[in-house]
Amino acid sequence: MKIHYVIALLVAVAVPLAAEESHLLGLGIQHDAAYLGAAKEKYLPFPLIDWEADKFFARSGKGIEEAGVHWRLNNGFSLGSQLAVELGRNSDDSVFLQQLKMRDINYGVSLGVHLEHSTHIGPAPLNTLIRLRQRSGSERGALADIRVELGVFGTDTLGLQTYLQATWANQQAMMSDFGIKPANAAYVDIPAYSPDAGIRDTVIGLAGKIDLNRDWMVVSAIEHKQLRGDAAVSPITEQKNTNTFTLGTIYRF
Repeated sequence: MKIHYVIALLVAVAVPLAAEESHLLGLGIQHDAAYLGAAKEKYLPFPLIDWEADKFFARSGKGIEEAGVHWRLNNGFSLGSQLAVELGRNSDDSVFLQQLKMRDINYGVSLGVHLEHSTHIGPAPLNTLIRLRQRSGSERGALADIRVELGVFGTDTLGLQTYLQATWANQQAMMSDFGIKPANAAYVDIPAYSPDAGIRDTVIGLAGKIDLNRDWMVVSAIEHKQLRGDAAVSPITEQKNTNTFTLGTIYRF
């Protein structure tokens, strides 16, 4: 279950988070595809975390739920490592996957490194994140992300930002998520499919927050994700475009 990995991330940083820093913690509901490329959609509870103490952090606002350490460098740069939750896939969510007798892909974790840069374009905050992550499991492979966030509007109580993200996958990761082995392909008499490494998906989104008072805020985000390259043309991809919506509340410590 996903919640087990979220709890593991929180436990991993529980001691550092006791420091006197600014913390945000809440819960949201997310409407998303059942798995990457699925036509079926689901509503799922979603942890909202932005918690930092000294060099330790836990957050959910950068595309994945992650926790780790980072070191502030000069000129707005920071370098760090992270442990992150990685999504899985339930074959019961697709008739075609059941026909292929594809095994479920369990939720897991990844271990990686990241480089982040924060600056401003005029009054607008600009953040760029480059992240590398190796997923757990002998067949899950490695991913790389580039994410850019730009603040587009802000007042004392209201904030809006837009963001872009692209994710690349090595051949092992592509095969894990979108490939079809010969043994599975034989069940429905189609050719096996072995995708190459390359860009996996792109995301464009808009996120906002409204401060209700000093302690509480409401947050929301809407994004459009599009599968790219060999992921988009995989026989098991039922829908290459997905719209995701998240709504939640956050308590500020």
